[in-house]
Amino acid sequence: MAEAHAAPLLPTVLSGDASVIPWVHRWLAQRSMQGGVRPVIVDCGGVFDPYAVALEARRAGVRPEAVLNRMVICRAFTGYQEVHALRRVARFAPGQWVLVLDPLSVLLDEDLPAQDRPWLFAQVLTGLEWLSGHGHVVRVCQPSTQTSRLLEASRFEAVLARRYPLIVAKEGRLQAMTHGQVGIPLQPRDRPRRGDVRPLPARVA
Repeated sequence: MAEAHAAPLLPTVLSGDASVIPWVHRWLAQRSMQGGVRPVIVDCGGVFDPYAVALEARRAGVRPEAVLNRMVICRAFTGYQEVHALRRVARFAPGQWVLVLDPLSVLLDEDLPAQDRPWLFAQVLTGLEWLSGHGHVVRVCQPSTQTSRLLEASRFEAVLARRYPLIVAKEGRLQAMTHGQVGIPLQPRDRPRRGDVRPLPARVA
């Protein structure tokens, strides 16, 4: 059966409980062990753990240094830095595998003026969609923000869920939600389907 991927690729959101984080580190290690793949990570919530990636590499019989040295890591500590980081990634050669970790955390910082949050959120969405529309494979890992008391938390999460294909983690299992023409059935240790995630032959500029 032919897969329906005629529509432009969209950023895919990985959400759900804390079990999504180990899965993301496992996926990062798998991507980095593939020839020609050099993931670009925009970490907004201090989620990226090099030790977890190194452990996955050792389990696969690969030197951790060889895997970690293939990764480009950008850390953002404010919403403004997150927008700037996405703009920097936009200057890379097309074909990168881009992972944005916990993008809402810095937008929900209580020190951020409330009037700035919607504008920054719109800028982040624009950046994600520009990258995806210009040949990059974009994945967004957004753990649940239910602990946040800010009203924007549920609003922002709802926008991500409605706007993009969604994969939800719950108790270590992944459930794919189908949006429009994009279906992504995955299991925790499966690799993405051909046609969903393309190989990254380009080197980071």
